[in-house]
Amino acid sequence: MILRTTPDLLSEQYSSEIEELKSVFSIEGVRTIEYLAAEPPSLFKLVGDALTWAPLIIPATEFLRQLAKNASDEVWKNRSKLLSVLGQAALKPLRVLAERITSIKSKCPRCKAYLGLPLEGEDYWASSVTLDTTDPVEAEWIISNFVLKAQAAEKLIDSLLSGGFQPLGMFQLILLSNGSWIIKWQDENGNEHEKQLD
Repeated sequence: MILRTTPDLLSEQYSSEIEELKSVFSIEGVRTIEYLAAEPPSLFKLVGDALTWAPLIIPATEFLRQLAKNASDEVWKNRSKLLSVLGQAALKPLRVLAERITSIKSKCPRCKAYLGLPLEGEDYWASSVTLDTTDPVEAEWIISNFVLKAQAAEKLIDSLLSGGFQPLGMFQLILLSNGSWIIKWQDENGNEHEKQLD
């Protein structure tokens, strides 16, 4: 797994979150993304192929199973209480990832967080899903759904690329509220495309 980040997130303010991510996950390297702009964006991406994300499949499955078992409108409204219900050791890697990401986003509201799959081995233009939340339970839900669909997304993207298609930029993975996924991309002419992920 590779962590790509803007330099501001390597400051001491975020060091505990970054170090904990590095200790729990096999992060092979931290690569800096620098933007030349008056107000450069603040972002980080955790990028790995489907096999890299595979150790989270069991915690993700268990999280979604327990969430379905305990879900009701009242429980979701009080989702902080749900953390105690879902606090088993089996879920720890998933929990750490969700809590560290949401902690960084709480400290830096303008920060963008992404999970991604490398595009033809390149981690900069990774196919990615945005984690636009400061709620750890919602982050776990997004991460769990991503992990469980990573292999299918990788296969679909590989089939598009092997067919000669070259996207303009990256593939965007979008999680819908019902838990299904679509993949969006632009072709070289700027036309937008999307496909449901099975």
